[in-house]
Amino acid sequence: VAALTATYALILLYTLADAARNLLLQKAMSSTRINANSMGLMQYVCGAAFASTLTLLQNGRAGIQEALRFKKILHCAPAGLLFAVQATLNNMAYAQGLPAAMALILGRVYIPVAAVGARVVLGKFYMWLEYAAILILTLATVAFGYLKGFDIATGTPQPHHVSAMVLVVASATTAAVNSLITERLLKNETVPFHMQKIRLDIASTFSSLALIPLVGAITQRVEDIPWVSRPVDGACEIPVCWNVTAGACFNTACDCQCDEGLFAGWTASSMPVISLALVVGIGYNWLVGKLVQRFSTVHRCIADSFSLLLIYFVGDPLFNKTRLDNACLDLVALIVPLSSALFSVAASEMQSVMEAVAAMQDTQGGDGLPRGHCECIAAKRGFDVGVSAEDSEGPQGSTAVPSGFDAASGPSEGAGSRGEDRGEDRGEDRGEEGRGEPGAPASLQVARCGGDLDADG
Repeated sequence: VAALTATYALILLYTLADAARNLLLQKAMSSTRINANSMGLMQYVCGAAFASTLTLLQNGRAGIQEALRFKKILHCAPAGLLFAVQATLNNMAYAQGLPAAMALILGRVYIPVAAVGARVVLGKFYMWLEYAAILILTLATVAFGYLKGFDIATGTPQPHHVSAMVLVVASATTAAVNSLITERLLKNETVPFHMQKIRLDIASTFSSLALIPLVGAITQRVEDIPWVSRPVDGACEIPVCWNVTAGACFNTACDCQCDEGLFAGWTASSMPVISLALVVGIGYNWLVGKLVQRFSTVHRCIADSFSLLLIYFVGDPLFNKTRLDNACLDLVALIVPLSSALFSVAASEMQSVMEAVAAMQDTQGGDGLPRGHCECIAAKRGFDVGVSAEDSEGPQGSTAVPSGFDAASGPSEGAGSRGEDRGEDRGEDRGEEGRGEPGAPASLQVARCGGDLDADG
């Protein structure tokens, strides 16, 4: 009873933390006038500092020296760059006033993008139930985006929603691509999770610094251009102050309090919500690691589904004054998390089948059957060699994602892709799942024993 209580308590805590993190991040970005890159940068800096403190306590100075090896940090640079891009896009969407629930639902496009990428790049296969879940999820996400982005009566787009929705989808797509890259980069790493996280957060920090001038050069949002003087308080209602083409604060018609620089807008009045968002975000990222270490990915996906529903039906109406008067939209919002959970359950079941087949093969190893024979029979009879539950995880799953991301939020987290979600005890000794011969792709293995299958029936 105590173990069961602890299980549900941890899942409940994760659900509340996930909802709080997304709502606070959305509130911090939409209610203040801060640079979107500045928030992402501080997320990675704080995450690296927290991971360094934990490494120092658990592994001493030797652990810090190992984590700060330049070649290892450079090895994480591609993943760090994509994490920084994903976080910046997600924060810019929140800064445009996109509700947290909408960002989370649209962020679920991560799963079909990651699935297609895993199929094309990694050669992984899925069972029919997983394909059905991906199709339902994709159609539900598209339907939700249309219902929110276009006026139902006239069919005309609502520009303030469309641009933010594009940013969220771009963020989720970046996270999906990053999950594939991170899995390859950190597949053979054996150091603890917190040491991997130091490297990824440092790489993401430098990537965020590199993105600051790039984003400032291409955006028209004055808050994201650090070298332009702009109002430090969102209470400024003079339109010309926010118009970079009109000169912003350099225009004589603007008499609001202005400042320039990366951290302009980080005022005493805005620091409480910003600080709270950073603290809750760091705590959430480590809670994710503990959850995935102790429980299956199915538990994680179910908790994600509940947090999404909690945000959509409770959090947003309370904090963002959204309304639940659109029955079609409410029903679609229910479909998205349920289809995500269905995908993870299907992946978990496929993994259980392959593990059972492997165990049976080990116990009957003296029957003369070639290694991989049972997997071929399973594939011939309708069981595709499936992706593991960890690989099905989405913004929100890869290995050791830094603190700024959460994919299920799509944007998240996800995240954190949520690479950090795996923890040090998962993903380091995964091996080659669903394969009969070491290093042989499942599809090649099926082809090799096709003749034996026909002979065996």
